[in-house]
Amino acid sequence: MRDVCGKTDISAGCHVYRNYKLERKNLDKAIKLMNSVSKLSNEFTVCGVIPVLPPEMDTMTAVYQFDSVVDAGKFMDQVGLSPEFQKIVSQASELGTLVQSGMNVRI
Repeated sequence: MRDVCGKTDISAGCHVYRNYKLERKNLDKAIKLMNSVSKLSNEFTVCGVIPVLPPEMDTMTAVYQFDSVVDAGKFMDQVGLSPEFQKIVSQASELGTLVQSGMNVRI
């Protein structure tokens, strides 16, 4: 994987990820949307990564990085439900298709 937006923080206690399948021609627009998300709050970081080897080079993953699962929950409640974030999610759905999402928590 290579970073295309933001910086990956593997030390974060909680990662929420969303995998999108998108055409390469939409990558620049997707990166701009991800930068928009990162400006919604200072309480998390977000990065975008894409595979560098086949077969899934048409996939981009948005990784939301939090100190804890509690912080992730606060983000989902406060930012994730906001009209600004929902507008970004709607725009993202025009660029690609969400194929998987999940959460990794350090235990």
